[in-house]
Amino acid sequence: MKSISDHIIQTRRMRLIPVCPILLEAENLSFKKLSRLLNAEIPEKWPPASLFPLKHWFQEKITSHPDKTGWFLWYGILERIQTDILIMSCGFMEPPDINGGVELGYALLQPWQEKGLASEAVQALLDWAFSHPHVTHVRAHTARGNLASSRILEKCGFIKLAPEAMKPAIDRYICHGNASDFKDFQEPMP
Repeated sequence: MKSISDHIIQTRRMRLIPVCPILLEAENLSFKKLSRLLNAEIPEKWPPASLFPLKHWFQEKITSHPDKTGWFLWYGILERIQTDILIMSCGFMEPPDINGGVELGYALLQPWQEKGLASEAVQALLDWAFSHPHVTHVRAHTARGNLASSRILEKCGFIKLAPEAMKPAIDRYICHGNASDFKDFQEPMP
């Protein structure tokens, strides 16, 4: 079995660490313990508010499928001169589906927004996902009108899809490892 350090993704300013059962248990018990394991400060406002509705769902997935490390949540840690700090949660909802698709999401704490850090993490996760030959596309969605999130996705190569009648308040996006695969999907918005 691989160790946590075998899965770390290093970006220009951050390191991304996949949440495994050991880290999840530490987060649930004590931020002090999690801080030691991540070698990073845990902010008082951790975790991001948008993660709360999914917290128990992710806990069940991560503990039930320890062999799928990397296909669920990742911690985003900003590397600083003095003390590194946990600033975001990002990752995938589940391992690839039978069509080779995964859904990506991210949540960045307020003080670190609009600094290019979310784009950096999203691009790193896209590269990681597409390094797996069975992954053909990555999906993402954002609330309609969330321009900052839309810019992040578009900057990382996502294409906006036509809206679904059943979900009019959601903007859907897709990114392909190979642009020729796009022929099988709905046409993008003009």
